[in-house]
Amino acid sequence: MYKNLFYPYSENNNNPKENNLSRGIAILLEENTLFFDRFIDLINAELKKNNHELIAKPNNLEERKINIQQSASNLADNLEGIQRIIPVTLTPEKINSQDGMSDTQNPIPDISIFCNSNDGADLIIIEAKQYQLNADAQVLNQAEAIKNSANDSKISIIEPVTRLTWQEIITILQNMQQLQEGRGDFVLNHYLEYLKNFRQYWFPVEPFRAGMTETMMWKRIWPLANNCAKLLNLDDNSIGENDWCYRVFLKECNYLKEFDIALNYDNNVINGINICLYPGNTSGQSWNLFANNDSIANPMSWINEKKIKLDDSTELNINTKFFLHLFNSFGPHIMSAYLSNNIIGTDKSAICENFCKRINGKWHNENWDDLKNFLINEHPGILEDQETFIAEFDANIQQSGKTCFNAALGFEIVINLPIDLLAKLDKKNSNFMANPENDAAARIITLAVKKVRRMIEK
Repeated sequence: MYKNLFYPYSENNNNPKENNLSRGIAILLEENTLFFDRFIDLINAELKKNNHELIAKPNNLEERKINIQQSASNLADNLEGIQRIIPVTLTPEKINSQDGMSDTQNPIPDISIFCNSNDGADLIIIEAKQYQLNADAQVLNQAEAIKNSANDSKISIIEPVTRLTWQEIITILQNMQQLQEGRGDFVLNHYLEYLKNFRQYWFPVEPFRAGMTETMMWKRIWPLANNCAKLLNLDDNSIGENDWCYRVFLKECNYLKEFDIALNYDNNVINGINICLYPGNTSGQSWNLFANNDSIANPMSWINEKKIKLDDSTELNINTKFFLHLFNSFGPHIMSAYLSNNIIGTDKSAICENFCKRINGKWHNENWDDLKNFLINEHPGILEDQETFIAEFDANIQQSGKTCFNAALGFEIVINLPIDLLAKLDKKNSNFMANPENDAAARIITLAVKKVRRMIEK
């Protein structure tokens, strides 16, 4: 049975040891010359920003030494000719605070790299953290301890601390993996798989593709939602995060205030994303949709459409259902139910007269049975799942201790973007992070939202 090289050193299946993460970096530095070269380039780029002399790369393997978990005294005794100590932190983010943990008793760097060249010898010491912890003070204490153990006042400690991130390391490894074109480095591939399995949130945003995990999909959807907001000329704070979606808040539309971007599943496998719109989701929005808005088209025949054509090459599935929303006075959702399109019909005036006037508004406990009677007895079949509605109404309303709730009749509109289309769009515009116009998927979504509004309005 195949097993990842790094798995046996994990404490359990979801909490890798911090030492194991840094051990993997050390093994790759020792084993892969190209990674060592790119790693030094990364540190040199940071040194250059602070006008420090760059690290001279060793000419051969004998002029470099890589160790893990070596004490300050051992490093000082075994590495002669050190001229500079370069403290480095490796964390999920570049934390600027100088506050942090320290270990002055027996400081042990996670990784040490000795680089000898004709220009002198540098010792790079690295303190790795897998969480959002500052390690500046700790790695500086380690550098001071090594200098004191060496008893050499000529050794300089380079400050400020050079800060690297796991994201930068992963980007290097992924670029190397792509260069290999199938002739993969065994250790590199195993380490990347190990990181992806346990620390996916460290990975850069990837383009949409089949087989993506939830974590990677959500990471791509976040810039997608932001790009949609920018394309719609919305404010910077127009994005909300829910446990099941990213929400984009609209403006200048009195019957629709947001749309949601959520995952679409097929037999528990991610099959793309859904764009969900809820016109009439509050009492006020519902009245504006059915009663108080002369710009709304009548009849509402668009609710029966199964396809939405955005341009000559893009047609998406769309599903529209009448949606009953029950919510607290200040907006929090209580429960919802789908209502039959056939029973309610498409005539806006009739919907307003026969349903909105009976449903919309505040319901007090003495009238709750009236709402149930209206939905169950006066209009049999209007509830798509009557049994579930009765059970949820009893649990969330009648047995909840509430004295009142609000109700609104509106729609749930779901537009599906399949994963093969999303992958095609991202492949076509691989630099989707550059600006909103580069994000072809965001352009399609904004087109869909605008098309829905054109369908609803005259």
